[in-house]
Amino acid sequence: MTKADLVKKIASETGILRKDTAVIVDALLNSIKDSLINGERIELRGFGTFSMKKRKPRTGRNPKSGERIPVPERIVPTFKYTRAIKNEVSKLTENDIKK
Repeated sequence: MTKADLVKKIASETGILRKDTAVIVDALLNSIKDSLINGERIELRGFGTFSMKKRKPRTGRNPKSGERIPVPERIVPTFKYTRAIKNEVSKLTENDIKK
């Protein structure tokens, strides 16, 4: 699902114009991004939690040459789903997944 698909679905379910829905979706995504940049944790109860995680430095490998290269410590955004969502998804079979 793309952002445009999400906007279309929300607009049809709520009756709000697509243009207005797009503004709301953009504002939500920008708020999440800004909060992560400020080091804040975002918890959406019943859905999941966005946070930042520090990755330790490690030795990587250039896939083309095979050369070992150092990968520095970095901070990455993470998302953890709630148990309820994980349980719902784990019940799916291969036939349930649309391609």
